[in-house]
Amino acid sequence: LKDRTIFSLDMGALIAGAKYRGEFEELYPGAEEVLAKLHKHYKLGVIANQPDNLDGRLEKLGILKHFDVVVSSHDVGCVKPDERIFRLALSRSGASPEECAMVGDRLDNDIEPAKKLGFTTVHIRQGVCATQQPRNKLSTPDYSVTDVYGLLDVFAL
Repeated sequence: LKDRTIFSLDMGALIAGAKYRGEFEELYPGAEEVLAKLHKHYKLGVIANQPDNLDGRLEKLGILKHFDVVVSSHDVGCVKPDERIFRLALSRSGASPEECAMVGDRLDNDIEPAKKLGFTTVHIRQGVCATQQPRNKLSTPDYSVTDVYGLLDVFAL
């Protein structure tokens, strides 16, 4: 996937557990290391269904510096799988869907809408949605990995 110019991540792909209170958030093992390596070669972005202050939470986790675009549902007034949040991220990045890869932990909220728009898709099978199965062709990811380290193989790093 070396030809992709922006790489969009869902917060669930980076943060462990189903804990939504910011003080309990922690990164999955390897998340910061993998983001740093990816950001050397790709423009990175976040598209997330998250409450207020996503930038502040990413900063607290030490990973905001790796993202060029951050789009939070709280800030834009729509939530995934609504295509508008994906289109807004595309607009802010200046990239087309064909230049983008969406990495997410949910087939319904991340993979299906991104694939419908023309993104390449990568499913990270971890967390509460690790066993989620595709319902149709659009929810079938182009690539699937078991953890964030698998992204280094997918993106040939």
